[in-house]
Amino acid sequence: MDALSLDPACVTNIAAAVDPEFRPLGSDGVASAALETRFSIRRPFVLYAGGCDPRKNLSGLIRAYAGLSDDLRVAHQLVLAGKMPADNVEQLRIEAREAGLGEEELIFTGTSATKSCWT
Repeated sequence: MDALSLDPACVTNIAAAVDPEFRPLGSDGVASAALETRFSIRRPFVLYAGGCDPRKNLSGLIRAYAGLSDDLRVAHQLVLAGKMPADNVEQLRIEAREAGLGEEELIFTGTSATKSCWT
C-alpha cells in the first residue's frame, strides 16, 4: 500500500485459500507420472489457475514467460489450468507460437475433478 500511496481504509484484502489436499507432490513419483500421462507436464512448471477473461491478461503472462531465458524455459513449462472456451485456448496458442514458444512449453489442462487427477 505504501508503494502505491494507497489509503489502507480504501483497501480490502480478499485472501485466497486452498484445501489441504492441494500440497507439494510426494517423492514416490506416482503423482508426477500421473501429471505426465494426463497433461504432458514433464518438468517443473509455472502454474496459472483461473479463467481467461481479459482482465486476467493471459496474453501478458505468455509474453512474460516467452521473455524468460532459454535455460528457464527449458527447465519449466507454463501450465494454464481452468475452464477456458476452445476459441480462447486457440487464440492463446497462436499468441504463444508468435512469441516463439514451442508446443511443449505451454500446457492447457482444462478443468478436472480432483479425485481423477491422480488416477
